[in-house]
Amino acid sequence: MKKLYGILVLIVFVVSANAQDSKTINVSTAGTLTTLLTADEKANITDLIVTGNIDTRDVKCMRDEITKLAVLDLSSVNIMAYSGKDGTSYYRQTNLANVMPASSFCKEKTGKVSLKTIILPNSITAIDFNAFDNCSGLTGNLTIPKSVTSIGKQAFRNCSGLTGNLTIPNGVTLIDDEAFHGCSGFNGNLTIPNSVTKIGMAAFQNCKELTGNLIIPNKLTTIEAYTFYWCRKLTGNIIIPGAVTEIREEAFFGCKSLTGNLSIPNAVTVIEAGAFTGCSGLSGSLTIGSAVTEIGEGAFSSCSGFTGDLIIPKSVTSIGSTAFSNCTGLTGKLIIGNADAVIAEDAFSDCPGLKR
Repeated sequence: MKKLYGILVLIVFVVSANAQDSKTINVSTAGTLTTLLTADEKANITDLIVTGNIDTRDVKCMRDEITKLAVLDLSSVNIMAYSGKDGTSYYRQTNLANVMPASSFCKEKTGKVSLKTIILPNSITAIDFNAFDNCSGLTGNLTIPKSVTSIGKQAFRNCSGLTGNLTIPNGVTLIDDEAFHGCSGFNGNLTIPNSVTKIGMAAFQNCKELTGNLIIPNKLTTIEAYTFYWCRKLTGNIIIPGAVTEIREEAFFGCKSLTGNLSIPNAVTVIEAGAFTGCSGLSGSLTIGSAVTEIGEGAFSSCSGFTGDLIIPKSVTSIGSTAFSNCTGLTGKLIIGNADAVIAEDAFSDCPGLKR
């Protein structure tokens, strides 16, 4: 009898423990999630569905107190504004309504590695900086709600376990610095809508498995440094929009699967160092726009697929070291429009077919 009693107690204990693995909870008053969970629940919940009204204090509870949290569904929550010192970001006092808070699941540059799946709130309009920074445990596809217009700095930096397509919804205007830097697991298409007016520095750096055509939004005015650095599998005939005025350092470095002709628009004034280094898949003609004044060091180095003549417009006043080195496919005339341009000695090194 004692043995049977012991077995029943064990069964009750196991069932009770398992019951705490998953939970659905409605938060009617924002900021109170921590009071609605027991210590045992905070220690054992792995799958959580939250509904109702939350703010950054509740997100902090999920990040810091629910220690084993792996699957989180926030699709039906409303994020309320909060001003105070108890939110996710100790140095930021105000979080706006309908914004996934800064440092939601990242604390002092350490992401919540237990978190495997996140379903974002359907009502959010922005994802603030560092929201999921270094959440390397996140896996599978990422769905960004259609209501989002802004993706903040380092929002998904180093979320290397995310896979599949990366689709930015139509309506997003800002993809800020390093937003998807180091998301090396994405292995589908990259879709950037024409609603985007700014892509920050290194936004897609080292997203090395992204595939499909790279389409640059036509409202973009600057292609920032390292934006598509080492996106080695992005393909397609790249078109630089006519509104672009600057192509900054190593913006397309190592994008070796880009193909076809390259035409630099007439609005561009600067092509910075390493902008197209290693884009060996580009082929056919290279056309440099009439407003370019500076071609930086190594700007087109190892673009071995370009063929035909190379015409440097008279607007160009300086050509940096190794700017066109190892462009072995260029076999036509080298025409430099400005006789007074400052040209590094090795600007055209290892271009045996060019004739001045």
